[in-house]
Amino acid sequence: MSREDYDKSVWEPLSDEGANFCTFRLRDDFGAQNLTFNPSMLNLIVSVSAAIVGISILGYLSFFEPVDLFGADSGQLGSVFTLVAGLVFLLMGIWMMLSLFNTISFDVSTETVYIRRIRPFGMETLAIPFSRVNAVQLLKKTIKARGSYDTYELNLIHIDGSRTMLVTHGSKRVMDLDAQRIGKLLGRSVVTNAR
Repeated sequence: MSREDYDKSVWEPLSDEGANFCTFRLRDDFGAQNLTFNPSMLNLIVSVSAAIVGISILGYLSFFEPVDLFGADSGQLGSVFTLVAGLVFLLMGIWMMLSLFNTISFDVSTETVYIRRIRPFGMETLAIPFSRVNAVQLLKKTIKARGSYDTYELNLIHIDGSRTMLVTHGSKRVMDLDAQRIGKLLGRSVVTNAR
């Protein structure tokens, strides 16, 4: 990638989300011929744990403190709040478990990147030929929540300047290594603002 192309690159994140732990791991398939992002064990543990917490809260409420949502008086407001918290944990856990089916594969035999993601109404699959990729972009971004933290976004920059997000997570070292491995496999340079 030339200096002019680097300067033209868009450095705004594609997503306002960002994991502060490693949700996906880049793994070798077929003896380093192909690379695939698979869900990490930590991602599995966090998603299942969130669902279990939600189920536990809802189970406790249904057996020990049944809530009459339509006739709730002020004495049941704590139970209603707990019910909502249980539903939030359960739905968050289910959504995170569905994300475990997301995959990103770099297939050398077809020279194509396959991105499969769960969407609200089904599965979305993108097929990006290696020839459409101009560079691999590693982007540092700050997530502002209750406490802010840095996370990193890994993108593909296409020859027309558009970008496709691959993954985000909080380990700069791991993301650097992943970006270099992908760049080497694709034969493309890695551009980064994460110094």
